[in-house]
Amino acid sequence: MDNSAVMWLLNIEELSRHFYCIAIDTLGGPGKSIPNAYFNKQKFEQVEWINEIVKHLSIDVFNIAGVSNGAYIAFNYATKQPDKVNRVICLEGGMVTTPIKAMLQTLMMMFPEILIPTDRNLLKVLKKLSAPDSPLFDDHPEVAAHLIL
Repeated sequence: MDNSAVMWLLNIEELSRHFYCIAIDTLGGPGKSIPNAYFNKQKFEQVEWINEIVKHLSIDVFNIAGVSNGAYIAFNYATKQPDKVNRVICLEGGMVTTPIKAMLQTLMMMFPEILIPTDRNLLKVLKKLSAPDSPLFDDHPEVAAHLIL
């Protein structure tokens, strides 16, 4: 979802007990980060962007973690700047098939509910895209409400 608040909501408290954590929305994603007029998603330089962030925060070497697209960004950064990365953790970042085929499979999972995007149907879509029998949206309705928005 490119939204750090949702991705790390249930883990950040425990992670923060052991690590200094910074959760940043990916520019151009559906989070709170708003790209400026010069931002172009096709020409977005991820490595340069992360280098600017860590320079601003005076961080030399760090751990980096990501989920989904964030996993790709973390892996890409670690391969291009290995001297700056202590450890990298990539969750749900692999594609076992071609990107187009994977996108089509994901879209097909959303049918028929996505055709009539009511709150109820969107909650069904979220549950289809989650782990089987996951209590996430029942235990944390605020997460479901945020994702539905």
